[in-house]
Amino acid sequence: MAEYVEIGAGEAIEVAAGDLQLRVLKRTVDTDGGVSIEICGPVEGESQQLIRFDLFREDPHYHVPSSEPKPIRLEGKSAEEALDFALGCIRERLPELLEQAGYPQLEGAASPEQRVEAAQRVAEAVRAAPEPTEVQRIEITPEVRRALGN
Repeated sequence: MAEYVEIGAGEAIEVAAGDLQLRVLKRTVDTDGGVSIEICGPVEGESQQLIRFDLFREDPHYHVPSSEPKPIRLEGKSAEEALDFALGCIRERLPELLEQAGYPQLEGAASPEQRVEAAQRVAEAVRAAPEPTEVQRIEITPEVRRALGN
């Protein structure tokens, strides 16, 4: 029997950081949700999502790379603490995370000053991001279920 999840997304607010784009949007996944921060950059001439922070109320986590179905959980952190963690990563650990995600060529895509400014603008965007308006029903494949450890 097929299993489905409903995912809602609000309109994204974009923040530039050098050659990177950070997209801030509110999302819902079934009964959980919160803010997502997507870090995108140029890969082979196309903008691609590289890293994603899902700062959800019940299960805050992040994906490195964003295509990795198994999340890195921020256990014991509230959504606010998870936001502080993500902003710290943008300011201080972004080159390391880009390398870990498999994009070492983008380590220098944003200077330290650009990352600090972007983190401040992302914090502002979190407060301004609109609520989800679009909802999609997505099938959870057996491969994804196994990757999630369920």
